[in-house]
Amino acid sequence: MKKRRFFKGIPHIFKETRKILLLELFCVVLPLFVTDGVILSNIINAEKKEDYREVVNISDSVKYILSSANEVASLVMQEIYINKQLNDFVSSRYVDPLDYYNNHLDIVRSPMFALSIGAGRVQATLFSDKEGIISGGSFHQLDDIKDLEWYNTFLNSGKDTMLLTRYEKVNWQERRYMFLVMKMNYYNRGSRTVCRLDFDYSNLKANITGARYSSDVYVCNGDNIIFTNTSDGGVYDDYKKLPEEVKKNAAAHNTININDATWDIYVMSNGNIAVNTLKNSFPIIALLFILNVLVTYVMLNLFNREYKEMIRRQDMSLAKQQAELHALHSQINPHFLFNALESIRMHSVLKNEFETAQMVEKLAVMQRQNIDWSQDTTPVSEEVKLVEAYLELQKYRFGDRLKYEIEVDDFVRKMLIPKLSLVTFVENACVHGMENKTTTCYIFVRVYENSNNLILEIEDTGNGIKEDDVKSITEKMNNVSMKMITETEHGVGMLNAALRLKIFTGGNVKFELESEEGSGTICTIIIDNSRGDNQEEK
Repeated sequence: MKKRRFFKGIPHIFKETRKILLLELFCVVLPLFVTDGVILSNIINAEKKEDYREVVNISDSVKYILSSANEVASLVMQEIYINKQLNDFVSSRYVDPLDYYNNHLDIVRSPMFALSIGAGRVQATLFSDKEGIISGGSFHQLDDIKDLEWYNTFLNSGKDTMLLTRYEKVNWQERRYMFLVMKMNYYNRGSRTVCRLDFDYSNLKANITGARYSSDVYVCNGDNIIFTNTSDGGVYDDYKKLPEEVKKNAAAHNTININDATWDIYVMSNGNIAVNTLKNSFPIIALLFILNVLVTYVMLNLFNREYKEMIRRQDMSLAKQQAELHALHSQINPHFLFNALESIRMHSVLKNEFETAQMVEKLAVMQRQNIDWSQDTTPVSEEVKLVEAYLELQKYRFGDRLKYEIEVDDFVRKMLIPKLSLVTFVENACVHGMENKTTTCYIFVRVYENSNNLILEIEDTGNGIKEDDVKSITEKMNNVSMKMITETEHGVGMLNAALRLKIFTGGNVKFELESEEGSGTICTIIIDNSRGDNQEEK
């Protein structure tokens, strides 16, 4: 109890404004900022995941463009490599230009030439050391390239096939080139022939830049940037070295195998996701912040006014309840006194015996409860004594026609209930149940606990109640109010007890009524017993 009183006293330590500010801070502002932070963090994480998925998709897209181009080039190169007519042509010796021209014309007119050397996005050139070949078009003397860097690189590599990228001058213009080089040794005709298959660099570049990727892309062969969608990737610009920070900061890294070469694909992120998200969301964040401050200020003023109004209303409500309780007490006391005196009168008139002394003794027990209203509650055990005294008093009136049994669980004896609440219902069962009944009537009073509820059960085997009246009385008890009592002429005592139980439990009480005409009535009062230690005597 000391701990409970300590916590109840905490609100009085602070001033009203400080309490409201703390309430606003811990219940509104902090949860709001935490929620906003979690939401913003989730948005940033979602943006990061979306950015990563996007850069991976870009990387895969670039890889597909290059793989498709390489697949076409490889098929064309394979077709040239195994084409017997082409191999015979570049391995033959021609006695004069006319001889070469006639054979060349046959090659150009053949369907295989259009499918291989003349295929769309790649351009093939064959270099042979055979005498009589006139350099021009798709066929050249091997001596034309023996001093070129790319040819010597290929020879020194010892490979049969090699992918090369060069920035070189052909005819009158310098530009970037990407091509496959292959030795034509499939038929071993004793000649030395090399095929160079040039990719359409401009078309590949256009495919990458035309995709309008949202991120910067770098396709590198070693440290050289072969393709990029930035401004540094012009066809007529020399290859540039890949900056080291690109490798470190790339959001996605992929590789692609093109014949004998392995190239790297780097895709950069769209930027600082968190900063970009905050920038994009700044107007909403600023608006929410202003609204938070404004709402806090408005709520503070409203709480101040509402708090004072609440205290005023509580004081008025408490005063009203006190007045109602005093009114109930004044109604209950005469009610019981009248019935008790009427019992004494009836017994004296009918039997004229000295047992009146005992009746007065029982009456004294009851009247003691009526007079002592220093507290409105009493333990169940004391209320049961009062019930027993009342029933004993009524036996003088009804004699052997009245019999009763009282059962009380030991566990509930110390629990508190409003004074004269149980006895009021017992009195109603006794008087109204036995009215005009000549046979024996039993009164059963049971008090016990069930499913965390305190149960008060009053049963009689009296006259019973009509079905319509059962519904009406039950509804009145469950919805009783002071106004209802003042407007009711009959049955005030039971409604008084119902209202006092309702006030005592804070509305956590339920009344049930079952009755059958000629058989009896059961009244059940169910009190919520989870309200704390104020329902038990200390």
